[in-house]
Amino acid sequence: MRLSPLIRLYPERWRRRYGEEFGALLEHQRHSPRLLADIVRGAILAHARPYPPGGPEMNPRSRVQALGSLVAFVAVLPAVVFVTSAVVAALQPSAFEPSRTAHDMIDWMGAQPGVIVAGLLLVAPAIALVVGSAVLWHRIRADMALRADLAALAAVLVRLGRRPTVVVAVVAVLAAVAVLGLVVDHLIVG
Repeated sequence: MRLSPLIRLYPERWRRRYGEEFGALLEHQRHSPRLLADIVRGAILAHARPYPPGGPEMNPRSRVQALGSLVAFVAVLPAVVFVTSAVVAALQPSAFEPSRTAHDMIDWMGAQPGVIVAGLLLVAPAIALVVGSAVLWHRIRADMALRADLAALAAVLVRLGRRPTVVVAVVAVLAAVAVLGLVVDHLIVG
């Protein structure tokens, strides 16, 4: 068995930098189960550990995209907190936590001027949508592996869509876990 094809397990950025040297090293190694396990473990770790900031992956465009992702996240966060508070407040009387805190947050938001509320609930999420979509568009266009992953995800979702009983069962199991978690939490907290 030749071990050099196992280099394909490593990320492309790793192969570009070390692939040739690693392949030459493998040609001179004695094949063993331990060597095979080390190669697989190294590939997993290479996927888990990105290059440090400023490395070959961090070009100016990547920095702009990272900043855009951060802006999108920060812009949509207040609206997510508000909507989550509204859902929590609707689920429980205000005498109990976390509903009491959720009601306080809703009351605070209601006391703010309309411009601030509109900015937090309309303008900021719109900014997050535009900036986040732009970052995704550029990443998808530039990264062939990401496009392949998205195509594979779409294929899996289409196949799952053809099996509605599996989808319904998964939703039922996840809902049951959520409900049981809430009930246990309510019993513990009181």
